[in-house]
Amino acid sequence: MSFQLFQITCARFFRLLVLTYFSNKDSQARPTVKRLIIISLFIPVFAALQLMHWIGFLLDEIFFRGYRRIDIVEPVFIVGIPRSGTTLMFQLLSADTGRFTFFTFWELLLAPSISERKAIYLAARIDRALGGPAARLMVRLDRVLFRSIQEVHPISLFGPEEDYFALAPILSCLLLMLPFPMPAVLGHLAYFDDRASADEKRRVMAFYQGILKRHLFFHGPHKRYLSKNPSFSPLVHTLTETFPDCRIIATVRSPFKTVPSLLSSMTEGARTFDNDLKGDTYYAQLLDMLRYYYRHLVSVLDRMETHRAVFIPMDTLKTDGIGTVEAIYHRFGLHITPEYLHHLETLTCRARSFQSRHRYSLDQFSLDPDILYEEFRYVFDQFGFPSHQRTPVPGSVTARAGRRIAAGVEP
Repeated sequence: MSFQLFQITCARFFRLLVLTYFSNKDSQARPTVKRLIIISLFIPVFAALQLMHWIGFLLDEIFFRGYRRIDIVEPVFIVGIPRSGTTLMFQLLSADTGRFTFFTFWELLLAPSISERKAIYLAARIDRALGGPAARLMVRLDRVLFRSIQEVHPISLFGPEEDYFALAPILSCLLLMLPFPMPAVLGHLAYFDDRASADEKRRVMAFYQGILKRHLFFHGPHKRYLSKNPSFSPLVHTLTETFPDCRIIATVRSPFKTVPSLLSSMTEGARTFDNDLKGDTYYAQLLDMLRYYYRHLVSVLDRMETHRAVFIPMDTLKTDGIGTVEAIYHRFGLHITPEYLHHLETLTCRARSFQSRHRYSLDQFSLDPDILYEEFRYVFDQFGFPSHQRTPVPGSVTARAGRRIAAGVEP
């Protein structure tokens, strides 16, 4: 990692600190006692973690420079509209452990560098020799820490997770907008392909490539890398330029579902840091971001070769998970092993019977379905989603969207 990137990151972090404590003009945070206490507890822990990662990156350059020679071959990126089935798609594909490798949450949170991972694996071996007290403690902590958000997003320290968190050490992770709601500093990340400078794109992608090479160095360069990130939707063009042989899977869902679901899930995160949710600014920004995601994904993926990109409707994925995965594998030229097919049958059966306890509605956020339909009319037309005035037609898609659906048959 370059010293210049470290300097740029420190400068951005200092700016966020100034806006957090000394300015409200460019911040959507309320200057409340509750927020000041929460953010004052969060910042030292967050800063210490990132500094630990940077030390790990430096040690990698000294002891594990071989990671630089790793080739990232035909990675698969699951992108899409937030709350549209990216997690389910990830769960199904990540079960093919003989083919794919991916980050677990603890690796992203505690050990993005090879050096950190080596240290933690050594500590784990010592812990096992002592009977595993630390492992048992981590399992209990895992249950307690993430209990409150399981209904919104299933998460575990030991499960596969979005590698967008790997960009936190350079403060290029959009989710940092929750503790640091400063659009002037981080807002452009939601429109990365169009608003980030060429220099920033180059820096972020160079850092991300280094993270993936470290991961493959540790877990095996023969594996194919699998990523899941709805937050990568605004930088999907930059991804395809950085990884010209990559494959893209984009999940989509009706705006009548994604809009209230996203607003509900992000509201909970914003309340954790006591951010300002009054007025229309916060929700208007999320709506504008969603509009960009839909348009941008269609614009970029429609220009890609059909064997490299596919749109997957969430309803199709839930009702026919095995057929969807088989079609994806056929399109990407991959073979499904009997072992993986067995895992798929179990996972898809579980997905069909799963009932989320996350409750949301248009009324909850005073959203008029007629207005929402007009604002996202191009989405309904593109993918054949039913409007509130029409009866759903199973499997209906427009001709242009149909060639991207996993059925793999030209209309």
